[in-house]
Amino acid sequence: QPGTDDKVLISWNGMMIAGMARTGQVLNEQKYIDAASKAADSILKNMTANDGSLNRTYRQGKAHIPAMLEDYAHLIAALCELHRVTSDARWLDTAVKLNFIVTERFADTQGGYYDTLADQKDLFVRTRSTYDGATPSGNSVMVHNQIDLYELTGEQVFLNRAELDLKASSQLLGPAKVGMIHLAHAQLRYLRLSASEQGQSFALPDAREKRHVMNLDIQPREIKLASEPTMVTLTLDIGKDYHLNAHDVTDNLVPTQLLLEGSDAVSIEVAYPAGKQVTYPFADAPINVYTGKFEIPILIRATGKVTQMPKLYLQYQMCTEQSCLQKQKLELPVDFVTE
Repeated sequence: QPGTDDKVLISWNGMMIAGMARTGQVLNEQKYIDAASKAADSILKNMTANDGSLNRTYRQGKAHIPAMLEDYAHLIAALCELHRVTSDARWLDTAVKLNFIVTERFADTQGGYYDTLADQKDLFVRTRSTYDGATPSGNSVMVHNQIDLYELTGEQVFLNRAELDLKASSQLLGPAKVGMIHLAHAQLRYLRLSASEQGQSFALPDAREKRHVMNLDIQPREIKLASEPTMVTLTLDIGKDYHLNAHDVTDNLVPTQLLLEGSDAVSIEVAYPAGKQVTYPFADAPINVYTGKFEIPILIRATGKVTQMPKLYLQYQMCTEQSCLQKQKLELPVDFVTE
């Protein structure tokens, strides 16, 4: 009796989850969507490390080996597909968080991604595979992921990253032909975006190559709309060398601001934290900014009969000492419920 290979690999499961989710939608078969959701939940529960990163394999109740680029890439793709099919915000929220990890641990600031983590002692060379063979490369899948995240969130930073990645591989793409077919498909998707969307991606040429580094968490995710206010806490963690404009900046700057839209019967009160005064080379006077990790307490209550559920947005602008990315308006992953 030959041995059975019964280990779980994130990359292969990611491909299967995405395929089953889409199959369930196309065939109108909920059982496939349920199976995809169950598999994704199992991976996130059993193969996520304490710091939020992933382990590559799982067997007999134990997860092993830090995940590589292809693992993150295929799981992010699967979570984006699940979000499209189910409209469940938690899948998109997790995909965005994993994308931040990829940016921090695998991305080259000049575009493209390394296959492995930095400083792995068992490797002589840190490779960057671009060949799409029996399975697509992690690089090509990540470009699709950036486009997916842009389409799902509207955040320009993801499209900027896709542009940067495509430029980094452009000299290889032509000679490779079908050898980089999945990346060629990503380029086609990028080019098919509307002219206005492409125009926005070129608006800040000096800033587009900067990594957008910010993690966020909001609790609770389910917000009850009642006459008594519900306390919600938004936690932002801004990466080193980046900052957000504080809420009380001057009129010519973009403030960090919470926006509640879509219902006149719901009110919001925000206790914005105090920023710190910093002088930057491009400014004549100090600017009030947010850096590092901080919390924003929010009170939300119903002021009347709620007939339409609102949406909660975070408006912000990510900056460095030299330049700023475009203003962003991010829908926060919360669900509103009534009594």
